[in-house]
Order: sequence, then C-alpha cells, then structure tokens
Amino acid sequence: MIDFPPFRLDPDNQCLWRRDGMDREIRIEMGPKAFDVLRYLVERAGRLVTQDELLDALWRRAYVQPEVLKSQVLNVRQALNDNPKAPKYIETVPRRGYRFIAPIAGAEREPGPVVPASQHLVGRDAPLDELQASLRSALDGNRQFVFVTGQAGIGKSALVDEFRKIAVAKWPALRVAIGQCVEGYGGREPYYPFLEAIGELCVIPGGDSVVGILGSVAPTWLVQFPSLLTAEHRATLQREIAGATRERMLRELAEALDRIAERTPLLLLLSDLHWVDHASVDLIAVLARRRSPARMLLLGTYRPVDLAFADHPLKRIAQELLAHNLIIEIPLQPLQQSDVARCVRAVAPDDPGSGELAALIQRRSDGNPLFMTALLNDLVSRGVAKREGGVWQLLVPLSGLYVDVPDGIRGMLELRIERLSEEEQRALEAASVIGSSFELEAAAVVAAMTPDRFEDLCERLVRQQTMLRADLDNPSGFSYRFAHDLYRDVFYKRQSPARRGRTHLRYAEWLEANAGSTAGDIVPILAYHFEQAASWERAVKYLQIAAEQCVRRIAHREAAELLQQPLKRVRNLPPAHSQEMEIRLLKSLCAVLQAIDDLRSIEAYEALVDRSAQYGFLEDQVRGLIGLATATSRVDVNRPQSLLERAIDLAHQIVDPGLQVQLLAFAHIDMLVMQGASAEHETGCRAWIARARPLMNAVDLAPLLLNYSQMLNQRSRHREAVAAVDEALADHESRDSAPHANQIYWGYIAKAESLLFMGQCGSALAWVEEISAILERSGQLPRTAHLRTVRARALVLAEDLDGAERVLKAGRQDIGEGIFVTRPWMAWGALVKARRGDFAGAMKMLVEMDADMERHPLLMDRIFRPIVEWGYLEALLASARLTDAELHVQRFIAASEVLGKITWLGLAWEAGARVALARQSADEAEERLARALLAIEGYEEPHAAWRIHARIADLQDSRGSFEVAREHRRESAGTLRALAESLPAGHPTRCAFLSSPAVRHVLDKL
Repeated sequence: MIDFPPFRLDPDNQCLWRRDGMDREIRIEMGPKAFDVLRYLVERAGRLVTQDELLDALWRRAYVQPEVLKSQVLNVRQALNDNPKAPKYIETVPRRGYRFIAPIAGAEREPGPVVPASQHLVGRDAPLDELQASLRSALDGNRQFVFVTGQAGIGKSALVDEFRKIAVAKWPALRVAIGQCVEGYGGREPYYPFLEAIGELCVIPGGDSVVGILGSVAPTWLVQFPSLLTAEHRATLQREIAGATRERMLRELAEALDRIAERTPLLLLLSDLHWVDHASVDLIAVLARRRSPARMLLLGTYRPVDLAFADHPLKRIAQELLAHNLIIEIPLQPLQQSDVARCVRAVAPDDPGSGELAALIQRRSDGNPLFMTALLNDLVSRGVAKREGGVWQLLVPLSGLYVDVPDGIRGMLELRIERLSEEEQRALEAASVIGSSFELEAAAVVAAMTPDRFEDLCERLVRQQTMLRADLDNPSGFSYRFAHDLYRDVFYKRQSPARRGRTHLRYAEWLEANAGSTAGDIVPILAYHFEQAASWERAVKYLQIAAEQCVRRIAHREAAELLQQPLKRVRNLPPAHSQEMEIRLLKSLCAVLQAIDDLRSIEAYEALVDRSAQYGFLEDQVRGLIGLATATSRVDVNRPQSLLERAIDLAHQIVDPGLQVQLLAFAHIDMLVMQGASAEHETGCRAWIARARPLMNAVDLAPLLLNYSQMLNQRSRHREAVAAVDEALADHESRDSAPHANQIYWGYIAKAESLLFMGQCGSALAWVEEISAILERSGQLPRTAHLRTVRARALVLAEDLDGAERVLKAGRQDIGEGIFVTRPWMAWGALVKARRGDFAGAMKMLVEMDADMERHPLLMDRIFRPIVEWGYLEALLASARLTDAELHVQRFIAASEVLGKITWLGLAWEAGARVALARQSADEAEERLARALLAIEGYEEPHAAWRIHARIADLQDSRGSFEVAREHRRESAGTLRALAESLPAGHPTRCAFLSSPAVRHVLDKL
C-alpha cells in the first residue's frame, strides 16, 4: 500500500481507496490505464515525469497520440477530485509532463536490500529461492535452463512473474525477453516464442545493439523482422541467406544470444511450452547443449500432462536434457494446508475455527491456487465474506458455512461464469475465440458490440478482479487478458461448434481486412481461424503461404504439418471446390518433403498421383509420377523404371504439344540417368534436351540440364557437363528453387567431379571449397561433408592418402546416418585404408558395406561400386590373395563399364595388369594395359593416363624395350606435370602429389 491521505494506492489489487469522515474506506472506481498512470506517478513522487516517459512505459511498443495520455490523466484527476488549476496531487508542467506533488506517508524510509515475494504468493518460497540461485549462477557465466512444471492453475505463471519482478529489482541491468507459446496456430509457426522474445529485445531500450548482433551473426533471424529493415537491406539479406537450413538458423541464434548476453545478462522467459513447435524445441536443445560460458537463464513453463502424448516435440528432449543434467526442473506441488491457512486466516483471523476452514478449502481445491482463489471469491459473491481495504471479513459463523462447489476446477469456473449476465457471457465467449488475450477493437467486432460498450463491460469485469485483467504486456494499449487460460478454455468450449465457427470467421475476416502492412506476420493466425471456421478455400490459401514462410525459416517439418491438416478434411467439401484445392496442397507437400530428402515424400507423391488420376488432372498425374520415381529411387531399384514408363505413356495423351514435350523430356531424361550412362542413353538425353530447349524458359530448363549433367559426368563428357551445370545455375531463381534442390546439389557434384577428372584439379578443389562454404553457411552439414568426399577423391588421385584420410575423418561427424550419404564415404574410406596398408580395416568396412548393399540395394550403388571393387583389389593384392584379387579385377572392370566412367575403367585394366604381373603373367599384363589405353582413347582422362603409361614403361623396361619405355614414361611425366600445374604453386596438394613415391618413380627415371 502507498498512502497519500486520504487516499491509499493498492498495487496488489490495482485499486484506489479513500477514507471518509467516519474513517471508513471507500473503493474508488478507476480504469486499468488510469490506475497505471497514477501508480507510475506516485512511485516517482516529486520527480518530473515526461509525456514521452509515460508513453514509453505504459504503451510499450505501440504508437498512441499524446491526447490518449491526457485523457487518462484527466481520469486520474477525476478519481482524486483534483483541480488542475490548483492541484493537490498531480501538477502539470507545461509542454513537458507531470509531477506527483502530494506527500507520501513513510516516504522517508529507505527500501531494504531484499525484495520480498508477494504476500499473495504463498507456499512458493523454495521455488523462488531456487530460481534466484539459478539466476545468480547465470550471472557468473554459467548458462542455466530451468523448467517450471505443474498442472493447470498450480501457479506457474504467478511464480515466474514474481521471480521476474524480484530479478529486475535486484539486478536492474538484467535484460528480460518474454515469448509465449499459443495454442493452435502458435504451435505450428516455427520458432514462435523465440521470434516474439527476440522481437521484444529489438525494440526495448538497447534494442539497436541486438539488431546489430543479429545482422552480423544471425541474418537468418534478422530477416524475420521486416519492420526493422529497409527494403534494400532485406533484399541483400535474402540473397545472403539463400539456401539456408534449419541447422544454420539454430547455430546463428545460439551465437547471437551468447553475444547479447556478453553485453547484458539475459533472462529469457518462455511460457506454456506444452504448446511449443518442433523448431523451438530443437533450438532449446541446441542452446542447452552449448558448452561456452553465457550469462543467460532460459526459464520455461509447461504442463507435464500435455507432454504425455507420444509425439509431443518437447517430451523426448526434456527427458534427454534432464538425464544429462543440462536443465533443472522445478515441479510445483499443490499447496499444503498450512499454505492455505495463511490465506484463510486473512479471511477469519479471529475465528478459532479458521483451521477447519483452511482444511475445507484445501480439500475442495486439492491445493490448486487457482481453484482456492475461485473458492474464496465465491464466498464473496455469495455474500458470506467481504474484503475492504485489503482486509477480509467472514460475515457468517464458520460453523454455518457451507462450501457448495462442484468437483473439479472447470466445474467451479463454470459456476462462476453462470453468475455473469447473458451479455457478459456472450462477450467473453466471443473473445475466447481470439485467444487468451485480445484487443478491444477486434473483440468488439466478433462480439457484435460497439467498442465503447465492450470496453465498459471489460472494465467492469477487470474491477471485479476475477476473470479478466488488463493486458499491460500487449503492444496495443487497449487489450485484455483472461485471468487464466482455464477461463478462456471454458468460455471457448461451452459454445456450440457452429457458433464457434461463425465467430472464428468474423475474426478472420476482420483480421484480413485490417492487416495492412502486417499481413505477412499474421498469416498463420489467418490460416488457423479460417481453418477453425471451415472456410477451407481461404484456409488453404493462408496455409500454403504459412508453409512457404516455414520453408524460408528452414522449418520443413512444420511446413509439412501445416499442409497435412486441411488434407484430412478437404475431401468432405463439394468437388467443385475440393479437387483443385487438394491437388495444390499435395503438390506443396511433395515439394516440401522432397527438398529435405524425407521419405514421407513417397506417400505424398502416391496420393498426388492417385487423386490426379481420380479427378482427371493429367498434367499433375504425370508430374506426380516423375516425382514419385525420384523419391522411390532412394529405396527401390525396380519401381522407378515402371513409374517413369507410366509417366511417358500418359504424357503422350497431353494435347498441348509444348507441355507434352516438356513432360516427356523430364521423364525420359530421369529414366535414362537412372538406367545408367550408356552411349545410347547419352544420345537419348541429348535428343530430349534439343527438343525441349526451344519450348522452355531458363528456370524450367535448369532441372533438365542438371539431370543431364549427371549423365555427361558419368559418360566422361567432362567439358559438356561443366557447361550444362553453369548454364543451369546461371539463373539465380533456379539456384534457389526448393523443388529442385536435389538436382542443384547433384549438379554441384557433377561439376566438381568433371573438373577433377578432366585434370583441372585446382579449379575442382576451388569449386568444392566455394560450394562447401555456401552449404556450410546454410547449415547443410551432411551435404557439406558429402561434397567434401570429392576433395578426398582428388587427394586419392593425387596420391595424398594421409590428406584424404584427414578429410574423410573430419567429415564423418557431419555426414549423418542415412545410407544414401554414408555409402560413398565408406567406399572411399575403405579404399584409403587399403592403399595406406590397413588391409584388415579396409576389408572390415568393405564386407560390412557389401552386406548392407545386399540387404538394401539402391540405384545409386552403381556410382560407387567401382570404388568398392578398387578397395577390395588393393587390399587383396597387397595381401597376396591373388585368386580373390583377380575376381575383383573382373568386378572392377564390369562395374566401371556399367557406370560408363572412363577413368575407373582405365584404372581397372591397369590394376588388372598389376595382378597379372604378381602372378608372373607379363603377356596378360601387357594385353590388359593395351585394353586400358584403348578404354581412355579419345577422352580427357589424365589421372588414368599417367598411371597406365607409367605401368607400360616399367613393363617394357623389364622386357628390354627401353625406347618404348622412355616414350611411355615421357607421356606419363608430361601428364603428371600438367596435373601438378593445374594447382597453384605451393599448394599442399601439389606438393604432396609431386613428392609421392609413385610420381617420383616416374619423374626420377627420366
């Protein structure tokens, strides 16, 4: 209480009392904003408070005219009966602000060093102490993560709010950010609570430094706040973060929060995590696992009962973090009878039976603070108790008191709701559709009331201090919040589904009409409310936009979930509306899942194909079959072929000749690439590119060229492959096209390999480093590691086996666990082990890999099968197991012929010659070397050429044909020098290559 006679300001109950001439206290009616203005001035009595300070403090993050403040000051003066021309309480300082001039009783006392907990927060001393201990540890640089858990109404929010007040009072430099998870759309929008908290950090005092940190280390997050950026700056950021992944967003914000906490300690409050989204859970896990010091405390709240569902995103992570002592859980227990008695004694302090009343209240409330408060308030509403001037009085003997309440919290709340007028019930039912908090104007619209009438109703309920309170944390200065989410939940569920749907529709239409420049920020909200209203066409529109926003935030799982929701219901609509809507949803879902190599894309494509056939959408059916073939190629060897054959048959039925050729080209080229790189297939691809090129723009042609580049690379048409990739990637739009992300990546690989095999080693390594840097900045660590196997190949071909092993070892931790990415790594790793003399290690890896390929054959196995056979051959030859080695020579040759990779075919015949020489069969060795020369004739294959010529030179030396030997040795040396010179002088790979024993053997004999 703050006394300035005859008035007393009651901050706890947010009301003003006045003593009359008979020393009775009378409650003075005030609106919430007027009370806030008075409290702010009283707490700064004697000091000038400027208009700007008041506006910033009480209308935080909202722009209001100064007239609004003047109106509230007028309301305060009316409550105080203060004459502005001869003020006793509030003095106006012209053009500057206001000053509270009345004397404050006890103002001379200095505040104590300890900030006590609220007198209404009983039974929570231990949790408060634990939270303060965690904050002290965080201030010492030990990052802290605390979850406050408990049932609905147990007091989680009250505890956290009290802790926040204590923390800010004790440590004024503390920076506080609040993020709230929201039921419904908030659980779908990726990073929802973090975006809210970071957005708040950007606009509170000191926010400029936060924006600067985001710009330097977390551009993927800064771009999520368009209001903080100029159009030019945003466009620049969009280009910089093109291709970013979820991993990059996680890494960037973790770094940014550490930087923010370096300057000012950070308290991050995340409430209602039982409604959290998947992406936010990933971020919490990343932050908790970081080992670097940080002056940061992340404090979250959730209801454990809502985590019981098997698929809840927080369930597994919370258990894992608790098991590793990375978070602290503070479970709130029901209040004990002694705690309840502290409240009850205030009701009946002199009644010897107060202990019995406490026991009764505790028993009926189960120690739940919300229910206990509701019971005590019910005593007041029934006229058996009253509270005046902060003092409770029991008006009937305790022995005659009957606590007539239904069992359960919801029943108690329903009983209180029924005591409201019909108008109040309908108004709050409408407001509950908006959410736990709601703005005055919007709620008035959905309640079909004028803003003034709705505001009067809300102010009346706020003054009753039961179901509603002013929402001071809302950016708008005219907002209200249900006293607890349970109130909102009861109001929402007591409506019939039809009436609830109509209210959702009114609110969605109001939002849509009034969104203005913020439309992009409320897309998930619009999608949610139109969906709840069963306005499916508009719901689908906004769900697709929301899914696109999720993809831009690298939150593909959330995008998929958004798209799957309406798919469950859309077929119940009239066919005229539902069919195209369902196809659009399925196409979006397929693109999202394919972009992240999610095998659920198979099911999505199958649904797209089935529905398109059922509805007669021929083009979509063909495109669906082509996409399904790509998706199934990861798990099935035979099915892709039959799917593409169906696509080709159907494409012939398309009437539009241009569209027909485009789809036929896609299907044929995909089929030819999957079947293998034969001359016939190469000719077929070339013909389809020629037919499609005049009919397609650069963006549509790009994925065809990228697929074609893989064929050209496998066929050792290296220069053509590089040209095809460069043409496809020349258009920036195609580079960022999510549906073609896989083609783009394999285009990167095709160009890197082609540059390498044609002898441009320096350009190949530079390209690998350039693309690896792009992928790494985007957070695509598995693909970065996979791309760097190309670097390992370059080092193997440069005879730098130690370097190759280091590269493979460094990339292993990032490459992931899927067989699609681990098999190439294992193949090259085994080859390196074999050539470095670790024969046992190589054989172990090769045998395991063979067994796995037998169990799970893939179309891509043919790409690295030659490397597997090369590894076997080297290990067996070095172990003198010549019979087995000969078997793998034949397999090496056969695998290389199937693939069509000339370098491998030349090296397979050269390796066969070495096996023949080990068997003392020089004639067979000579024949195999002749086959090797024939294999590479007409191709740029320097890596095979120098080895073949060097082996021929050694063989001819042994036979005494020295002139022939010198000719081949000169040919080998010339190729070696060209390869070395393709690398910059002093480059480590160039030095390793020229100093390797195999190369020195050639050069030293010249």
